[in-house]
Amino acid sequence: MFASQDLEKLKVLLYKAKKILVLGHVNPDGDCYGMILAWHYYLKTLDKEHDLFAPGRSDAIFDFLPDYYQVKNDRELLAKDYDLVIINDLNAWERTGLSDYLQDNPNLKLLQVDHHEGKVLKTDLSFVQPSAAASCQLLYFLWTAAQIEINKDMATALLTGIISDSNHYQTSAVTSDTFEASAALQNLGADGIFIGRQLKRLSLDKLQFFGEILKNNLVLYQERQLIIAVVPLELWEKYDLPVSDLDLLYGWLLSVEGYQHVLALKEQSIGEIRISWRSKGEVETNRISAIFGGGGHAQASSFTLYNHKLVLDENGKYQLQAL
Repeated sequence: MFASQDLEKLKVLLYKAKKILVLGHVNPDGDCYGMILAWHYYLKTLDKEHDLFAPGRSDAIFDFLPDYYQVKNDRELLAKDYDLVIINDLNAWERTGLSDYLQDNPNLKLLQVDHHEGKVLKTDLSFVQPSAAASCQLLYFLWTAAQIEINKDMATALLTGIISDSNHYQTSAVTSDTFEASAALQNLGADGIFIGRQLKRLSLDKLQFFGEILKNNLVLYQERQLIIAVVPLELWEKYDLPVSDLDLLYGWLLSVEGYQHVLALKEQSIGEIRISWRSKGEVETNRISAIFGGGGHAQASSFTLYNHKLVLDENGKYQLQAL
């Protein structure tokens, strides 16, 4: 699975690094948090100076992971003298929140671990496996191949990422490798039952948020087996919830009898709409998203539409309007 020269290069990069930035994508999800914190626990065993960063909104559903609050989302809190950046669970510079910093420091060593299809970043060393159900699954096998000892905290973070990104083992990317990694991580001390319960915690605000969407903001196209969920900016601001809270809603909507696909329009700011696909059918949603500069997986992908806003028409229906 991994070339011996790449595993050796990985060890050299980590050994030589004096100050490391562990980087995740904007609005981190469970796979991203799992990656960042697993690296954190490992780098602590090496006594390596490091910082953790993922831009955008934090998601407290993952606060059961030790040192969760050490993941920063304000770039002003970061140092200026890193010599290695570990890039996790992303394949687009614009999703780092630090694209200018990375471009302005060409001497930085860059290491990427990711499972998304499409673009591969130009780095010093990349481990990319689109067939993996989660980046955390890939990291488990990478560390195992590199003979890196995985402790209980590392195992818990990795299993969190796998359970979260596979939607509790319900996506088409789940294979025997996914279960092999999960079983091994549980044998190393991770508690899958505890993790699953933590990820399914529901606050009253979240239930009310979902209720408003289900009651007022769904559009059904039965002939196309498609459900569209519209989340305007004022709804985000009203409940002040992280974007990843929609993951549970996707699961509910995909379970509706007679429907195969869910499309969510999430107005994240004025002039910026994140459009996310989820599917249990044969449509390769990532190919559609790629047309608009996005990406992801066959059954879960997204892209961002700029210079548009959501407006209500005279019939009380939401429409896209160019700015």
